[in-house]
Amino acid sequence: MKRPDLTTALLAGGESARMGTDKAFLHLPGREAPLYQLQLEKLARLEPRAALLSARPEQDLDVEDMEVHLVPDQDRDLGPLEGLCRCLERCPTPWLLVLAVDLPCMTAAFLERLADRAHEHAIGLVPESAHGVEPLCAVYPKSLYSLARLRLRREQRSLRGLTAEGIEHGLLQAMPLKEEEEVLMTNVNCPRDLEQLTQYFPS
Repeated sequence: MKRPDLTTALLAGGESARMGTDKAFLHLPGREAPLYQLQLEKLARLEPRAALLSARPEQDLDVEDMEVHLVPDQDRDLGPLEGLCRCLERCPTPWLLVLAVDLPCMTAAFLERLADRAHEHAIGLVPESAHGVEPLCAVYPKSLYSLARLRLRREQRSLRGLTAEGIEHGLLQAMPLKEEEEVLMTNVNCPRDLEQLTQYFPS
């Protein structure tokens, strides 16, 4: 189902310091394509009006065969908030579905349900796990841009802080995850995390 009111954005510009190599180019067990391409393919399943890719200018991300617009970071020290803020600025639709590159267990089916529920209730949605809200896989309203930009200027870089403010302003709503959905929010920050993914991606 095409979603003309939705833009997707993959956040892939992190420094990957703890991993020791760019997480966007990680190869999961049994998968030939690098992680960023796998994530873009999941987002493409939503058939959004536009697709954005937030990345550092020096990253050599091949998107020639994909209908994806690159959104380069301007300051690598500002974290994912800058990527989100710039994508909200470039977003041509009322809604922006954001996914971080380092959530390899995320499924297209869950992203579709998230987008459908946000559309049905006409509000931004942030999944909430046992660890709190998960702002790196969420649907944000375009109208959140002013709050994101203000927090960036104040060097308030916490995405959870932004989501809390968005909820307070009635722009966002937390969506509690089912127990079996918690694994979808598993991220990879270091080589050990990648090794533990073999149970989900058997080679």
